[in-house]
Amino acid sequence: MLEKGLDRMEKKFKSPPREYSPQVWWFWNGDMQEEKINWQLQEMVHKGVYGAFMHARPGLVTPYLSDRWWEVVGYTIKRAKELGFYAWIYDEYAWPSGTAGSPYKCSPQPFSKVLAEGEKNYAKGLRYLEKRVKGPGRIRINFPQSMGKLECIIVAKSLSLNSIDVESLSELPRRLNFDWEVPSGDWVIIAFFSYVVEDRVDYLNPQTIAKFIEVTHEEYYKRYAQYFNSTVPGVFFDEIHNDGRPFVWTDRFLEKFEAIKGYDLRKYLPLLIYEGGDITDKIRCDYFDVVTALYEKAWFKQIGDWCERHRIKLTGHTEEWLPEQALSQGDYFRTMRHLQIPGTDNHCFRYRYPRRVDPIESKVISSVAHLAAKERVVAEAMGGAGWAITPQMLKYGADMLYVFGVNMLVPHGFFYTMDSPSAMDDWPHSWFYQNPYWKYFKIYADYISRLSYMLSGGKHICDIAVLYPITSIWTNIVNGKPTSVAETISSCYHDSIRNLLKKQLDLDVIDECYLLESDVEDGKINVSNEAYSVLILPPLTTIRRDTISKIRSFYEAGGKIIGMKFLPQGSLEQGRNDPKVIQEVKDIFGLDPSKVAETNEDYILRINKRGGKAYFIRDEKVLPELVCECINRDIIITKGDPSEIYYLHRQKEGKDIYFVVN
Repeated sequence: MLEKGLDRMEKKFKSPPREYSPQVWWFWNGDMQEEKINWQLQEMVHKGVYGAFMHARPGLVTPYLSDRWWEVVGYTIKRAKELGFYAWIYDEYAWPSGTAGSPYKCSPQPFSKVLAEGEKNYAKGLRYLEKRVKGPGRIRINFPQSMGKLECIIVAKSLSLNSIDVESLSELPRRLNFDWEVPSGDWVIIAFFSYVVEDRVDYLNPQTIAKFIEVTHEEYYKRYAQYFNSTVPGVFFDEIHNDGRPFVWTDRFLEKFEAIKGYDLRKYLPLLIYEGGDITDKIRCDYFDVVTALYEKAWFKQIGDWCERHRIKLTGHTEEWLPEQALSQGDYFRTMRHLQIPGTDNHCFRYRYPRRVDPIESKVISSVAHLAAKERVVAEAMGGAGWAITPQMLKYGADMLYVFGVNMLVPHGFFYTMDSPSAMDDWPHSWFYQNPYWKYFKIYADYISRLSYMLSGGKHICDIAVLYPITSIWTNIVNGKPTSVAETISSCYHDSIRNLLKKQLDLDVIDECYLLESDVEDGKINVSNEAYSVLILPPLTTIRRDTISKIRSFYEAGGKIIGMKFLPQGSLEQGRNDPKVIQEVKDIFGLDPSKVAETNEDYILRINKRGGKAYFIRDEKVLPELVCECINRDIIITKGDPSEIYYLHRQKEGKDIYFVVN
């Protein structure tokens, strides 16, 4: 059986199925004509490219979603079927997805079908004005109408410029103008206003997203249903993010919040801005938790479920970096798990010279795929880097993406035309027929096809998991901005991933939800096809109670844990200084988390009877060395500088596959 599997793999390696070829960004950026579309399809097939996303871009002359649009899309899909080519849907004119047309009325393209329905579909934010007063005395309160819709007015005793007495929080009349009898002392009055962002859609509103599906996805299905799950394999969304600042909002947010959390947020809104004691962290976590829940349900689950019912795959990408991820996405893992093909962008290659691929974007999204048991991982890649990019750079970029877990490449981009300034200036360069290297592209496409086939399917092998520290980031977002603590958590989290990979220590990132769903047995965290024996905790201030209990169970079952810089004292459920969390940390590390700053040693180690180890380290530079003490390494570099060598280990059809790059 093993020999048969090897023979089958060898045959497919020589001639991979077409689904593994590059699936390119095909920039529809001119006057779309059937004759030229046909020629370009044949050009791609001739060069080993067997799939493309029909991507409406700046410079497009054909009106988006018009009758003529549907004619050329229909022609493309039918011709693609004849050629054995995949015609993927890109769900928008330009980006971000969700508007179904240009968000600007001055655009040469038709105005958004979603935004055309008015304010109910506009993105929302929450902002505030504060007034500081001193009592006792009677004052007249006046707030301007221009700030937006008045949601509430809250007053609190001021303890300093940045802190308030939480016990004094109370609600004042919801009016722009009124008289108030000020009690003795210093007080801050905060009026909260919701407002609209007219050129962005409300990703938290399920009715808004249902409208987008109606005028986009349903229109494709109405015309081309017979091609779904074959010639039309899926749909891509792009660059979606929540825009409201300092706080993301939606209609009836307070009502929805109370339905989920069981209390009225109004009185506690100032704790998103000011320090108010232990409960502050709970309020901030609850706010972001609800934003995530609404966002996840309205966009990701709704569209993911639609694609599942209509037999196509949802793919796309959002924001890949902490701490900004908390503001624009809430919780990356909870949202992206709904994609049939999780996806990422590849920004770093575009902006760095010499060209480099940072592992963070690819590593995090491939972790989502591993935990959610998704076979493919897509990367929009190597775009916008200019015309000096060579095929060698293109190969380097793909190698790095693939060694970090990507196995489906979307080269950015293939320009339909360059006959207008808008088309020429749209994140060049083009890898298509305009490029002098195009005549060699078949070599590259064949390489990508083989690589994609070999690194898809089977299972990923690694021993190390790094905890996704989103709960701690939530508590350290103040007034819509990350604090220095949030920046420390994020930089340590990112640097730990980079430094481990540079030492040939492969890893996944695991979030709290998947950790809670895992089975812990014999010193392993088992989830989907993954089995981790080492869990790394970035600096943490806050964690879910069930999560820290699960981590303790892992330690007691013989697992290895490494905590860095500071250990959690608070919980999502109670806030700061939660006795349950503090006790769990003591049980694991033998340390009081409130006193770890007093520790001078490079690291402290605690070992239990079952072989469980709990390290606490102050400097992440010692992390790779300690990890090596906990595992049997897959690869060891015996000579030379190992920092530019990376590897990926997968098992497929009974064989071990190693992909090693430098």
